[in-house]
Amino acid sequence: MTFTNSAEATEEKAVQIQALKKLNTDQETASYLNVSYVALRQSRATGKLLGVPAPKHLKIGRSIRYKDKDIEAWIDGLDTITGEAA
Repeated sequence: MTFTNSAEATEEKAVQIQALKKLNTDQETASYLNVSYVALRQSRATGKLLGVPAPKHLKIGRSIRYKDKDIEAWIDGLDTITGEAA
């Protein structure tokens, strides 16, 4: 049987909460990408956003979140997909 220090458990929980706070909401992501919230939401069902594969997202309970690195990778991939500079 292992016992955890309550201070350690509290610190671990705080780290987990900070990691979740770094995730972007639909509204934040749509605003950053300069697309409508509805278009971003529909992209999860269709798999396409602006005619290219939609960015990766996370579903946490009933919430949808986007990681900064996934959004940046999606943007970086646009010039590869379209053959044009972003």
